[in-house]
Amino acid sequence: MYLRHVRNIEFSNVEFGSAAADARPSFWLGDVNGADLLHVKLPRGVGPTCVVNDVSDFRVRSSRGFNDMSIDGAISRLQISAR
Repeated sequence: MYLRHVRNIEFSNVEFGSAAADARPSFWLGDVNGADLLHVKLPRGVGPTCVVNDVSDFRVRSSRGFNDMSIDGAISRLQISAR
């Protein structure tokens, strides 16, 4: 999922997969204000699972392979990998 210039988006109870291993992140968010990933299942890849750039008000909750996390203020760049 490539998300850019987005406000208030939520992914809830969804599972993403790929036919073959892919080094690209499952989520790339740029200039996003308000994003929630709730009960999301993402494939494990070689690289980071999620990349956020210029993002604020971001939350991951109860998603397989991730610790719950919140970013309330703006963050310029962060790579999140599944544990």
